[in-house]
Amino acid sequence: MNTRCWMKPTLLMLGLVLSGAALAKTQVFKWESELCRASASYDDRKVTAAQLDATLKLNADHLISIYDEKNTQAQDDAEHRRNQAILQDPRNFIAHPVIETVRQRMIARDQFFYDLQRIKRDAARKNDYAILNQFAPSQRPQCQNIVQILQSPPLAEKTAKALQLLKASCRDNADPSDCVARSQRAWAQSEAKMTRELLHYHWHNCVNRQQPDLSEKEQKAADKAFVQSVGKIRYYDCDEP
Repeated sequence: MNTRCWMKPTLLMLGLVLSGAALAKTQVFKWESELCRASASYDDRKVTAAQLDATLKLNADHLISIYDEKNTQAQDDAEHRRNQAILQDPRNFIAHPVIETVRQRMIARDQFFYDLQRIKRDAARKNDYAILNQFAPSQRPQCQNIVQILQSPPLAEKTAKALQLLKASCRDNADPSDCVARSQRAWAQSEAKMTRELLHYHWHNCVNRQQPDLSEKEQKAADKAFVQSVGKIRYYDCDEP
């Protein structure tokens, strides 16, 4: 066999491998943790700096919004669209099954907070608290009780039911009597203050307990998936040893 006939393809393949290796470049990604600055190398053929940055923010719950009642609905709508545009595209993040679980959870989490504020705002603006039932978490019996109190027409009946709810919520307070008295003083000034507390504190807290979130196990797995996507991490400029 004429070995010279096989040398050229072999050399060509070797040249392509070496060329590909030359194109691959180890990069350094830097970020800040709670206590330290950090840096790690990464292979830019497998992941980008933008994906690493977005995944860190995803894992840290920084790509969703707790929509502010002081905002207008238009402001919340725009913020929600921005959040969802990032979250809905898996290419923005590290390609990993655990990170995909986190991404899906955060899509639902951002939607939860957006819907909560939108429905709460709409009910208050229209003074129609049956609207709260449009929010699925409001169907829990405990939350339904608050919705019914908000809809109680006679003031005396509404106040009596609200007082029962207030006493139950103040039971674990350091000073239950003072907890009840503070609210009662505010309620005595106007029905609007009682309604506001029922809506923005009692109902809000009731439905908020059902927010989509990561379990401790899922959070640890997500952090591990990020660590596996970079080289050895170096921490420096730490606030504590």
